[in-house]
Amino acid sequence: MARAGLASVLMTRIAIVTGANQGLGRALVDGLAAGMDAGDRVVLTGRNPERVADAAAQAGVEGRVLDVRDR
Repeated sequence: MARAGLASVLMTRIAIVTGANQGLGRALVDGLAAGMDAGDRVVLTGRNPERVADAAAQAGVEGRVLDVRDR
């Protein structure tokens, strides 16, 4: 792999935002998605599958359902 190619792989940024399907988390995801460089990833998480899917589709990022409550 060429040096420039290796540098771009090493400089990939990943942001994971929890509780991001509404409110402040959603605003953070929108801001991160707007400032992404090629190869960067934003992953949003939330408990509600429908809201996660909607937020991810609108922001153009990856969404995952995640519930970390201790029940």
